[in-house]
Amino acid sequence: MECSFIVGLFILGQLKLTTHYSHLYNFKIINQLWSKKMASKETVSCPNCGSTGTYNVGVTNGSTGCQCKQCRKSFRIYMKQGSVDQVK
Repeated sequence: MECSFIVGLFILGQLKLTTHYSHLYNFKIINQLWSKKMASKETVSCPNCGSTGTYNVGVTNGSTGCQCKQCRKSFRIYMKQGSVDQVK
């Protein structure tokens, strides 16, 4: 099973390690792949008008663009390790 997992990741271009060292990195790679695909809903305040809304965020590290449901102005939700870092 470990070998097929490594081959699958190699085919996807996610892993360029020899099978000898792969067992050291399996949990790290699984965690990275899982965190990239997890979407969450975050409740934040609009930095322009102050109204609160819940928005879908598709990343755990990075940012997602949103539009305020009340004032219709655009802003970004910045995520860091799965939690909201800042809203601009």
